[in-house]
Amino acid sequence: MSKFALGREEDVRRIFSATIKLKIVPLGSNGFIVSGFSAVYPEKLNIFVPIDYVTNKVSNAIPAEFESFFRPIDSYFEYFYRLVEAEIPSILRGTGTEYIVGSFSGFDYKSGHHTTFAIPVGENSKASTLLCRRSIFAPDDIMIQESIKRIEAEFRPSFIGTAIDSINRQRWYLYWSMRPSQVFTDSELTLAKLMLTAPQ
Repeated sequence: MSKFALGREEDVRRIFSATIKLKIVPLGSNGFIVSGFSAVYPEKLNIFVPIDYVTNKVSNAIPAEFESFFRPIDSYFEYFYRLVEAEIPSILRGTGTEYIVGSFSGFDYKSGHHTTFAIPVGENSKASTLLCRRSIFAPDDIMIQESIKRIEAEFRPSFIGTAIDSINRQRWYLYWSMRPSQVFTDSELTLAKLMLTAPQ
């Protein structure tokens, strides 16, 4: 897998859409914390950009856009079905949910609590978590609050937030964190069927 060393701030800015206003804090050789989103991402969510970041498919010299790391969860269900040849129930199926695998961490700074999401890097990465999102078209305040309550009840996320699409003001995104085991309604059954496919 090709990598690109993000030694300069302008390289980090190329990862995100040009329409998104960012605050970028370099962390020496470790990477960058990107915060202060004014577009598609929740304002209270920081993104950690590692120094070695996957590049796009066109050129090794151009970082992949952060948006490109979101995958539709239904495509994962299709892959899993082909792997184990069994339908596994999930309340996320058919909901238009997208996800990125990474890790969340929280810290207090200047009398405020901040949440950071990082794409894991190698063996030193923390326990994997999912950053999930779902789009909501033309919502009112009641619809947004009901969606948040439903996600809180179903997944009890450590992080939940909303963001409005700066290009299409009729579309909102609901973001939340969840453990990979929560994807399936019955994770024990899922694991058992996956183990059946393991080679002898």
